[in-house]
Amino acid sequence: MKILYRNFSEKKAGTYLFKLEKETIELAKNTQEVIRLTQEFEAKYLNKE
Repeated sequence: MKILYRNFSEKKAGTYLFKLEKETIELAKNTQEVIRLTQEFEAKYLNKE
């Protein structure tokens, strides 16, 4: 964070942090979806006995 504020204006640094936060939230959602799909796949195709 200090690097952002040292290299960019306060407005630009805030904008970049906001974008980073949005992308991080989207990444977390995508990760949860991958986990859900993996569990669904395993239950359907791999755990047959």
